[in-house]
Amino acid sequence: MKLYLDENISPLVAKKLREKGFDVISVHENNTRSKSDIEQFELAIREKRAIVTYDVIDFTDLAKGYIAKVKPHSGIILVSNKTIPQGNSKKLAVSLEKLLHHKEKDFLENRIVYLTK
Repeated sequence: MKLYLDENISPLVAKKLREKGFDVISVHENNTRSKSDIEQFELAIREKRAIVTYDVIDFTDLAKGYIAKVKPHSGIILVSNKTIPQGNSKKLAVSLEKLLHHKEKDFLENRIVYLTK
């Protein structure tokens, strides 16, 4: 499972996860920070990566559009400031690492997952 971290997530999270052997890239490292949400999502899809974001409303709406058009995607991981504050890179990295250890390799395909802890 590969991840693509949206611009509202510190690139330190990608670095911490790569140090653990996971395939993770950040918008910050990819020089795509100025792209729209749909452009970021489509980039993640082309690279077969699940996107991780704090933009819950925007990406929920994007997912609904993909579902309505029966267009596949590699997954959306939504994070809330209420459960994992945006500045807490360590907690986010630990939570994502737990998710990355899921037994099914492609369990995020066409799914939305809410990261709650």
